[in-house]
Amino acid sequence: MGETRYNPFWSEYLMNVALGQSDEFGPAEAQLYAHGARRSFGGDDSPGAATAAITRIAGPRPEKPLVPGLPDSRQLMLLDLKEDASGWHITQLLLVPITNGLDATVSDLFPAWKSWE
Repeated sequence: MGETRYNPFWSEYLMNVALGQSDEFGPAEAQLYAHGARRSFGGDDSPGAATAAITRIAGPRPEKPLVPGLPDSRQLMLLDLKEDASGWHITQLLLVPITNGLDATVSDLFPAWKSWE
């Protein structure tokens, strides 16, 4: 994603939520669902790495959407992050629609994870 679309993408993801809606996983606003720290491949001296799962209920579809997905539906965003000398960086971003419940989606992808509480 080019730098000119980076800020608008995050703004749309964080701000375009289904206000007033909620479900068994919480409010519509984007929130951390689970996270895990891990080592990068390369041994104990390799840089730190982490994965985070963020969930939200998407709001109405904008005229020119940057964030894929259906309006008024729960979405799961998975972020892979890696640390280097200049800080933490997103190395992979995956958006997953929630179709069979959030717990089923996360457990299918990461069987050892527990939800963040």
